[in-house]
Amino acid sequence: KLNPIIKGWCNYYRTVCSSEMFSKLDHLVYLRLEKWANRRHSKKNKHWVRHKYWHSLGNDNWIFGISSEQNNFRLLKHTETKIIRHTKIQNTRSPYDGDANYWASRMGKHPEMKTSIAKLLKKQGGKCNWCNLHFQPGDKIECDHIVPQKAGGNSKRNNLQVLHRHCHDEKTKDDLETIRKYKAEKEWQKILKQFAAADWQWVDDIPTITGRGTHKEPVNERSAVR
Repeated sequence: KLNPIIKGWCNYYRTVCSSEMFSKLDHLVYLRLEKWANRRHSKKNKHWVRHKYWHSLGNDNWIFGISSEQNNFRLLKHTETKIIRHTKIQNTRSPYDGDANYWASRMGKHPEMKTSIAKLLKKQGGKCNWCNLHFQPGDKIECDHIVPQKAGGNSKRNNLQVLHRHCHDEKTKDDLETIRKYKAEKEWQKILKQFAAADWQWVDDIPTITGRGTHKEPVNERSAVR
């Protein structure tokens, strides 16, 4: 319950001067955990409680959690989150200077930009694959599957791209037609497979299924007697 809260809170504040606050919060969390552990084992000494709940990991001897050969569940620390400084704009730069490559690459380095989106931005040279225009500060960027998942696509990086939000909406219309053709082709291949498994004979110059190799429904003995 605590790990998602700690991770989310630290990710939000890692773009500012938070190192001192992260250390202070780790200390406060330790005091709360120590009080909880001592109250839970009131008849045990502090040395026993310390070795039960706190373990060593690398150079850190105060890792709260469970450590064994099979399990390793531990509480995250605030100080484990790296501080990412905001990159200042060069003094000669302006959004109106026409250097779209600089501003597009800068978007990928923004602290709040997802790593996956930043890598795709770099791969595409800061351009939208649909309209072939550079991304500008303030543009809504969305991740898209080049081949839709419902049309046999996967979620690997080579099948992902970033598009403007309005470009993504336009591509989705084309994806619906691609998905429809994919499902029709898949259904047709299924029918061909069924026909290929059947035995054919020519009866009066007409290809006819003999019935061998096809699946038949089991006969109900009670209805057969009737």
